[in-house]
Amino acid sequence: MNRQKPLQVVTDFGEDIGTGRADNWREISMKKLFYVRHGQTVMNVQGLLAGPIETPLTDEGRKQAEAAGAVLASAYPKIDLIVSSLLSSAYDTAKLIADQIDYPHEKILTNTL
Repeated sequence: MNRQKPLQVVTDFGEDIGTGRADNWREISMKKLFYVRHGQTVMNVQGLLAGPIETPLTDEGRKQAEAAGAVLASAYPKIDLIVSSLLSSAYDTAKLIADQIDYPHEKILTNTL
């Protein structure tokens, strides 16, 4: 009789998300994906949709980004990767979040998303 050992699935943060069956028991590290929309922009205040148009963050938008970073820093102190659009509203939001979690700006990946 070939008994398989249970496979314990545990996230990086110690959350047990179930037990399965596998030939060889091993711990699986699950990644989490967070999506954060950019902070408020000048065009948002004007009631306009910016789409791919450059529009800077407002003071409120910068506060929103810092607050999002603070939430991430307290709940998930280690973020492996930040990816941002090339638009300044998104990239500036990413940098403000990075500051809150001690993530180097030069490691932020940009993409045309």
